[in-house]
Amino acid sequence: MAFRVAALMAAAVCSMQVSIAAAQGGQCPAQPCADQPGKVAVPKNTRPWSNGCSVPPFIQMPDFSFEKCCDNHDSCYMSCGVSKDECEKSFGSCLKKHCKAKYPGNEECTSTANTYVMGVTAFGCNGYQESQVIGCECVAPAKAEEHTEKVVTNFFAKYNKTKTPEEVSAALAQYKGKVGTMLNRLYRKYPEAIEIISRDGQAQKRRGEEL
Repeated sequence: MAFRVAALMAAAVCSMQVSIAAAQGGQCPAQPCADQPGKVAVPKNTRPWSNGCSVPPFIQMPDFSFEKCCDNHDSCYMSCGVSKDECEKSFGSCLKKHCKAKYPGNEECTSTANTYVMGVTAFGCNGYQESQVIGCECVAPAKAEEHTEKVVTNFFAKYNKTKTPEEVSAALAQYKGKVGTMLNRLYRKYPEAIEIISRDGQAQKRRGEEL
């Protein structure tokens, strides 16, 4: 089944890749503040959420319990400032590790994982851009650093109270200009931060709860 599904997805991808590349230059930029000139995007003080693994209703996929990787992928898309490419690479790595650990030697698991990655790589741009709007808010540049520090401080206050203000500042300095990457890694390290709203891959929620 996975190989037949992969073939169907490959055909769809081949037919769409030319238009995707032409429209986006092979990229999918996040522009959550495009309609607010003079503002910059910073993390919103909310939890990311996941609705499970999304699969088109006309495709039947084998169940290899990819939920954790799908949760990480959803939260990555909502990590303000992260690139879509980084999310897809993290997703692929998670799925491959899962197959190796839980289904060693199972080629169908690997093929299904590849199909998932191929699907989000080719067709996930709108979802990524919409998720960046959910995960970001727009502030004046002069307030960006202070706001980001507050959000990260609040995160550690809830999920790792042992972090000192000095350690938070050091982490922000380490990830200066790469806060999206930092958030993505934090959500993977502290999966309890991700709110699971469903497992049907369809449910939507505009905002996560306050941190």
